[in-house]
Amino acid sequence: MDNQNSQSSAVLFQEAIDFLVKIFQIFKFPQIKICFNGGKDATVVLYLAKMALDKLQISRQIECIYFKEKEPFPEIIEFMEQQKKALNLQILECKGCVKENLQNQEQLQAVIMGTRRSDPHGKTLNLISITDNNYPSLLRINPILEWNYSQIWEFIRTFDIPYCSLYDQGYMCLGEVGKTQPNKNYKSGMKPWEFDPQHERQNRE
Repeated sequence: MDNQNSQSSAVLFQEAIDFLVKIFQIFKFPQIKICFNGGKDATVVLYLAKMALDKLQISRQIECIYFKEKEPFPEIIEFMEQQKKALNLQILECKGCVKENLQNQEQLQAVIMGTRRSDPHGKTLNLISITDNNYPSLLRINPILEWNYSQIWEFIRTFDIPYCSLYDQGYMCLGEVGKTQPNKNYKSGMKPWEFDPQHERQNRE
């Protein structure tokens, strides 16, 4: 990676942290939660939030919300438990209907999400978007909305952030057992950042 790209990524990372600093100056736990499901994007957002909270010298327990799949990979559950202990997370586990679970969170006003522009429904979002489709009225905070696949992994590598072991087995997106498969271009020993970003788009089709 050349210096220009490295500098632009460093600016991108800092902008995301500064953005979340402003968010945490407005919303406090439990008014706000971090959507965390063990995936790479959610993990990046979790650590960005941790950096923002550290900058604000806020050391209280980080509150997350987890919309659990019917049959999640054991590796995802293991990774989330590791992060729960490492970062002192409080994880609210929600099963079943997302709308109903959100309606039960009376104090919740905003959710920090790992949505990117290339994700399904990501094209219509802004850094801050209100919920739609008859969901409870909440603000969706999207600090990595304009990040690409390569920048996600650059952040993880730059800050030596742990990630779910499934990514080292060729998975590019994590979902349910039986519904998510390793990328067809995966070869033994490949690291997730060695994939062409086009592979991620193919993996979602």
